[in-house]
Amino acid sequence: MAIYLNRNNESGYTLLLTLALIVIIVGFIGTLSLLTLTQQKQVENTEEKFLLSDITEMGIEYYRTQAHEDYVKTANQVKNNVQDAISRFPEQYDTEVEVRALESREERSGLENLKTTISSYTTNLIPVEEPFIHFNLSTSPFEVASSNPSFFRYKFNVTGSNTDNSEDYSFILIFPNKFLNVTISPANPGNGSGHTVDYSKTIPTPNFTPSTPTDNCNGTYKNKTCISEDKTIRNIENSTVYFQDDTDANNANHIDFNNSSLIIDGNLDAKNLQGVRNVSILVNGDTSIDQFDATNVRLYSSGTLSLNKHITIHDSTIRSIGPILATKKGITLSNTHMVLEGRDNSIDPFNVTNNSTVCIKDASTLEELYIDSTSIVYIIDTAKLTWSNTVNSKLPIRIDDKTFNEKCYGVSVSEEGIGIEIESNLTITPESILDEVDYDSTN
Repeated sequence: MAIYLNRNNESGYTLLLTLALIVIIVGFIGTLSLLTLTQQKQVENTEEKFLLSDITEMGIEYYRTQAHEDYVKTANQVKNNVQDAISRFPEQYDTEVEVRALESREERSGLENLKTTISSYTTNLIPVEEPFIHFNLSTSPFEVASSNPSFFRYKFNVTGSNTDNSEDYSFILIFPNKFLNVTISPANPGNGSGHTVDYSKTIPTPNFTPSTPTDNCNGTYKNKTCISEDKTIRNIENSTVYFQDDTDANNANHIDFNNSSLIIDGNLDAKNLQGVRNVSILVNGDTSIDQFDATNVRLYSSGTLSLNKHITIHDSTIRSIGPILATKKGITLSNTHMVLEGRDNSIDPFNVTNNSTVCIKDASTLEELYIDSTSIVYIIDTAKLTWSNTVNSKLPIRIDDKTFNEKCYGVSVSEEGIGIEIESNLTITPESILDEVDYDSTN
């Protein structure tokens, strides 16, 4: 009887243990299933958010590219309108003043047309995958206030939608106001980059070929645009004169050229330019000038620029593509912007005064360098510079390429291309941003 009761108890314990194991296994399976379902839901939600971000970013790139293309079309149309007007009615645009006024009118008209075009962008759905995945502008683009008079800004509101949800972004495009003398890179949808240099602080690369038809000067150089038959600069006033070979300018002392442009497709050899005023001298070759005392001069030289003996330049702009050599009596600048792009520049002595800016792009030797408290000399940080400072002179400042472009040429506020600023109504994580789109985002 005692043995029978012991076996019965053992069977009961076994049954209870079995039941406990079954409960534990079922509970574990249930918990694992719940965790799996929860994780799957999280994955689906994450994929949903990624998909929405991708769709909306596609919309951002789509409208950015469209705006870039419209800007380029408008810029080309403005340039074509200017060239066409000068070709068809040369008698109306035979001075630089008249040409500048024409350019200003065409740019204003182009700006108005571009703004009208952007403001009329449709809010229709743009399908990504039919029938439920798409993006669109939730409102027509509109202009917003800008703190910089050189640029205008448009705001775009973009919505990306899939089957269940949608995501809203807003972004601002920043456009240069100028269409002429602007280098525009392709839209480059890979990363949204480009490079816009407006040359507002220096001299754009000139066009040394006169438009067709342009008449010969016939010995007179007043209030006209013409091609000079001889090779000597003389008695020019309020005119644009093309010289199509090597040219001389001797004994042009104390001449007020009255805002004339001398466009020389060849070398220039000039002497005794004392007291010259109000002239653009654009040389597609080497330039040699002795005794140069100039005020309000725009000087461009594509070759070697040799400034010999008594060089004093006031209120002017200089851009030298080749090296500059001034070692006999040196150079004194006053309220002048000078950009030196050539290699192995040599100036001795060099006085930079009265709010002047000098930009040096490559290896240079500057002896007896004096920079007063109001002036600055910039040099790209990779360039070799040898100099000796005079007493109480400031030191040159080394800067990177981007800063050099901004200070010396004039560059748009965007890093490259038509600028873009983007903000979102969602919290953006690095994982939700496509590598193909480069922008800053905030909540």
